[in-house]
Amino acid sequence: MAELDKLLAKFEAYALAHKLFSAGDKIIVAFSGGTDSTAMLYLLWKLRGKLNLTLLAVHINHQLRGDEAREDEDFAKAFCLKINVPIIVRKLEFNSRKDLENQARIKRFEAFRQIQKMYRFDTLALAHQKNDQAETILMNLFRGTGINGMGGIRPKSSQGIHPMLCFNADEVSRILVLAELEARLDSSNQLLVHNRNRIRQEFIPMIKKHFNPAFIEKISTQAEIFQKTEEF
Repeated sequence: MAELDKLLAKFEAYALAHKLFSAGDKIIVAFSGGTDSTAMLYLLWKLRGKLNLTLLAVHINHQLRGDEAREDEDFAKAFCLKINVPIIVRKLEFNSRKDLENQARIKRFEAFRQIQKMYRFDTLALAHQKNDQAETILMNLFRGTGINGMGGIRPKSSQGIHPMLCFNADEVSRILVLAELEARLDSSNQLLVHNRNRIRQEFIPMIKKHFNPAFIEKISTQAEIFQKTEEF
């Protein structure tokens, strides 16, 4: 089996094992145009015929990064046109710059829910992967949390499904290379003014270098243990 086929099989097996979707489901795909969401949309598209999935991409333009945001939107539209997946674009507006990151998250999910309800789709697919899981758990730990917080991102939650949690960031990038796909890079992910970015750019690389190079995989396994513990 070719490498890309193995990654697709891993994606499908994870989704079915956690009952994230089943044959005939209608799935909204949160599609920023970044590496993770582009890989996720591609994998769902590859499974569309086999599982009779109905896909609808939704791109949220926060209108906070000027030309870069407009180029992200153009990329998302062009990509969906190429693979014949319908896309809806929602533009967000903010009256205040206070607590902007939290405002953006709330407005983003309001838009997703509105579209999901309007078109009667079954679920929303979000592209968080193992590296995001590690960042989330560390942030929860630093804030002070119990078993629930240490479980991190669940495969299925009230927000939606997370079928990419079976992959780390290197595997996701590999999917795009093998499929010969491009993706957009969000420059705001490099800004160290955000705590999550500092964890991603500085703290996790330090842990991997000095303590455990397999940190991402280990903490993902720990998340699953905490999730099962909480369920018990």
